[in-house]
Amino acid sequence: MKRTLTILAALCAICVAAEAKCPDILFIVVDDQSPFDLKC
Repeated sequence: MKRTLTILAALCAICVAAEAKCPDILFIVVDDQSPFDLKC
């Protein structure tokens, strides 16, 4: 969960830094997924 929030904060910071008028943001919402399912 902590890693996901860090990635989300980094993406928001990149979007703000780019100052795009219409940024393309994609949120992926998954049901019944644990942090252990995202092993990279």
